Amino acid sequence: MWSDIAGGVLLVLVIYFIVQGIRCSMAVKESKSRLATYNAWTIALSYGDMTYVDSGKGEVILSIHGIFGGYDQAYDTCKDFCSDYRIIAPSRFGYLGSDVSGDGTPAKQAEAYVELLDKLGIDKVYLLATSAGGSIAIRFALDYPERTRGLILYCSAMPLVENRKICRNMSRNFEDYTVEDLQVPTLIFHAKDDKLASYNDTERALSRFPDCTFVSFENGGHLMAGHGEEIKEAVSDFVENSLH
Repeated sequence: MWSDIAGGVLLVLVIYFIVQGIRCSMAVKESKSRLATYNAWTIALSYGDMTYVDSGKGEVILSIHGIFGGYDQAYDTCKDFCSDYRIIAPSRFGYLGSDVSGDGTPAKQAEAYVELLDKLGIDKVYLLATSAGGSIAIRFALDYPERTRGLILYCSAMPLVENRKICRNMSRNFEDYTVEDLQVPTLIFHAKDDKLASYNDTERALSRFPDCTFVSFENGGHLMAGHGEEIKEAVSDFVENSLH
């Protein structure tokens, strides 16, 4: 009897793993098909390869994604802007076709972005960062103000107002993020019900940005769902004002 039970359990496990293997294979195939629609390019830089999407015409927005995607997330964040702007949406270090340089710090990532822009013949950009991408965007704006027209932060990680030991780059390296020295205007969006990036941290950090416009939403979560038109209009006004 016990051998029959063991055999039955083994059969169930075999069937289970076969089904899961088929589902996994189908999911991978579907993901590859989806990614192919982005028409991404891969360019060889001094540190290694970087994969990116280049779409649209006009003033350039360099989109810096968070932790849940690569060039696909970077592009999807601002694909609605393609009719008005040129979107450069690269994968950060280690994401979707991009290699890692050294220890992969935000400073190194910003340096790699500058090399990408040089290769593409782009002088200045608007930095648009979501979530964890905020550290890199702020680092870029501080290190390369001459390459930055403006800084746009979507429910982004924020510099703290005091030196607290929290496991984030802007916290561990508090003294290196002197956002009071930013030489470019900043536009910040945040939803009050965001569960991933602290709305309270954003409110506290606002006074540190020397030229800042803050747009707050009552709802929408980390993706600020339902506020696409408001965001698009605010970005358009921000770009127009920064060019005059």
